[in-house]
Amino acid sequence: MPLGGEPADVVARVEFYDEWLAGSVDVPKLLLAFEPGPGLMMTPEMVDWCAANIAGLEIVRHGVAGHHTPEDQPAAIAATIAAWMDKHGLRVVQL
Repeated sequence: MPLGGEPADVVARVEFYDEWLAGSVDVPKLLLAFEPGPGLMMTPEMVDWCAANIAGLEIVRHGVAGHHTPEDQPAAIAATIAAWMDKHGLRVVQL
């Protein structure tokens, strides 16, 4: 994580990603949001920021989860990702 503008190459990469996320309307993106629980790092304010600044973002909200969200909500995460992929034709069916 760049601090104080250093290292410069990392700052440049983060700025590039910011621009791409804000401008790539044609690329679907998914954010799974959970109600704050113990140790949850993604606050409601951060989710709101993402909604306002990331183009093509779909937010699916779920119940309470903590720091180890995949352990707290594995079925909800799997179902949400599968449904989102199907909605956007992104799932590859193997024969």
